[in-house]
Amino acid sequence: MESSKTPEEIRKTCIELISRQTLPEFIALLENVKQVIRISESLESYPVFVKMLEKMGLSAEHSDFGYSLRYDGNYERVYDSPDRVFVYISKDRQLAKDAKEAESRRDDKGLGRILGFPECCTDFYMDRIKDAKVHPDFIRESHINTRGKHNHLINNCFYDSDLDFASSLVFHFPCSYSCKESIVRAKKLLGFIKDWMPDEAALMERRLKMPVIYFYPHEFFVLKGRNNAQDMTRDIIDYDGFYSWLGHKTSQSIASEFRWANRVILDGKTIRLFRDGWQTKNIEKPYIFLKFS
Repeated sequence: MESSKTPEEIRKTCIELISRQTLPEFIALLENVKQVIRISESLESYPVFVKMLEKMGLSAEHSDFGYSLRYDGNYERVYDSPDRVFVYISKDRQLAKDAKEAESRRDDKGLGRILGFPECCTDFYMDRIKDAKVHPDFIRESHINTRGKHNHLINNCFYDSDLDFASSLVFHFPCSYSCKESIVRAKKLLGFIKDWMPDEAALMERRLKMPVIYFYPHEFFVLKGRNNAQDMTRDIIDYDGFYSWLGHKTSQSIASEFRWANRVILDGKTIRLFRDGWQTKNIEKPYIFLKFS
């Protein structure tokens, strides 16, 4: 990976002032991995935010609607006195405007192209929301559509988690966890993050390779450990903590069980929790086990 060509003062400003959650997206933009990014921002703080962007040579437009998060992690549009809006940011003001207009008219194909999403992933998204009465669970859909190994570089389970530094290299729903185009983009971005912040990049890679137990909707537990199974009939994970987004009451309940344990045994139907060899709990909730490597 070539060293970053972004001016040092811009890099420093970005690291100091941009949210650690969205910093990887800004690195993607400043290093030309992406031409436009879309993030959320408080409408009240938007004017100050724009002035900061202008100092970095960036232009921004915000959506004419706000949004509210739903129980499944997706959003609904809010037009009456919204608190937060989507902000489209680019080095080229026209591209920022194009992104805003595409989303305003619900042009998913056009928005995906402007935001640099692989066409296969945009089509995958559009096929599944077409005529859907309930918003699809895209992590589950990506998992089902995967052929072969799940590549850790496009593990997107961390995207909404409350971490000190974001651990996601893709900002779209990959059509599968083996999508070659998504992997190429993620690998390129990781190279630049290593150049900017090597310690954070190493932490990201460690997190992205951790085993994930995923429940619908939008509940995940990333176990700080590894799979020690010796056979194909079950998975055994020894761990010493976990990452999660505890936005659901059920997540909080399950989290209390995971905190007491340090081993999980999975057989495809039941989650058995152990602490120091003693079984503490059975969880009979449908789940997906995502093995990223």
